[in-house]
Amino acid sequence: MMKPSENLKADIEDNAFQYALRNETFAAALLDPDIDIPAGVGKAKNNQAPKRFSVYRNNVVVSLMDAMASSFPSLLTIMGEENFKRVSRNFILNHPPSSPMMQQFGRAFPEFLLGFKPLAKSPFLADVAKAELSWINAYHAQDAAIITPEELQSVNPEKVMDLVLTPHPAFHILTSPYPVIDLFHARTEWPKPGLDIGQAQTLVITRPYFECFANEVDESIGCFLSLLASGISLGEAISKTSEIHADFDATTGIASMLQIGCFKSLETA
Repeated sequence: MMKPSENLKADIEDNAFQYALRNETFAAALLDPDIDIPAGVGKAKNNQAPKRFSVYRNNVVVSLMDAMASSFPSLLTIMGEENFKRVSRNFILNHPPSSPMMQQFGRAFPEFLLGFKPLAKSPFLADVAKAELSWINAYHAQDAAIITPEELQSVNPEKVMDLVLTPHPAFHILTSPYPVIDLFHARTEWPKPGLDIGQAQTLVITRPYFECFANEVDESIGCFLSLLASGISLGEAISKTSEIHADFDATTGIASMLQIGCFKSLETA
């Protein structure tokens, strides 16, 4: 025979399980119109609860679609409003929010776009989504001062090549086989006549002060910045980039790094 305390514990655990199950069922039904209204929603005869639930469900989905449109304005422009609505609704049904912080919503959108069969002939859309997520991350990143030319010049010349730079919290880089920066700027300029979808571009997003910037850099400088961000020394980054890109100019690379505002601090390795 179970002791009273054991009975109480078992009841609490069962109630907690049933509560979680109801919440999960309720949440799933909110996002999928093919799921029946959960049992227990409106028990009185001829009540209006099922109808109200349908209205509430529609409002929830529409609100999430609006959030997607706000987060991905470039994709919205490129795809067109109706197509974007169809795709975002499909995404929402398969990837409901997992956090109350809406800036976190849509993290799985690039992967979803790559695997979405109706868009199989438009793989560049995934990179646009990555760029837009980087922009959001940069916007919400922690404030930090950037390395200045004066700060770099103050370092002992014998120690410069040993410097290790810490990436700025808002620094993001994306090298794409598609014209990702031109596509990203669809939010402000579209259509773009003469766009070559096969043109590779490297996009760097930073927020050196209080405004985000989307910068295009050539492939060699993008390689250089990525290597620096990985934690190797300035000298190693220059050497490895030069091995990969024979046309790389270290002076231009360092100047670009400082101008764009990619790093927040430096120290000797």
